[in-house]
Amino acid sequence: MQTSPDKSALRRTAARARAEISDKQSVSEQIIDRLIASPPYQQAQTVLWYLDVRHEVRTTWYVQQQLTGALPPALGRRTRKRLAIPYCVDDDLQVFRLDSMDQLQPGAYGILEPKPELRNDPKTQLPVDQFDLIITPGVAFDPQGGRIGHGKGYYDRLLARKGQQTLAIALAFHCQVLDQVPMSAHDVPMDYLVTEDSWMMC
Repeated sequence: MQTSPDKSALRRTAARARAEISDKQSVSEQIIDRLIASPPYQQAQTVLWYLDVRHEVRTTWYVQQQLTGALPPALGRRTRKRLAIPYCVDDDLQVFRLDSMDQLQPGAYGILEPKPELRNDPKTQLPVDQFDLIITPGVAFDPQGGRIGHGKGYYDRLLARKGQQTLAIALAFHCQVLDQVPMSAHDVPMDYLVTEDSWMMC
């Protein structure tokens, strides 16, 4: 897949800015709090979360606490959901319904993924088109819903399978939001963009 120089340059710029954030956990907590206080999240019943890697907005702590019921009242109010995570098989993302962090193990690059013996259990499988929300990572975004990922197209292929009612919600640090990012025909725009200081309908 040919990548435009402009998109590559924007990806590098946003990735550098994101990597330089020193207090990612505290800023991530602000982003998560803004997300879960929103009407779309409050009304959702089935949510596909990503588990953060490297410099992404931190989500694993929230998913873990949601599963164990250990959230403080301010973060736990009205947020009990069916949770799932994506994991990579060949060149595509599959979905796994998550009930416990004990179902996971480190995979490639240290990314948490379902234990192989659990992946074919019908109880752990949910169709992508039945989710209310897909919480989406990325490297750069714009207020119009544009998104730049890591260039492999994993999330674009996943989002192409979502239902009409499913909302794609991006989590980002403010420094990742640019005026405009280039979009290709296969790119799937975000419905909402959440940062530490804003909630944007795209």
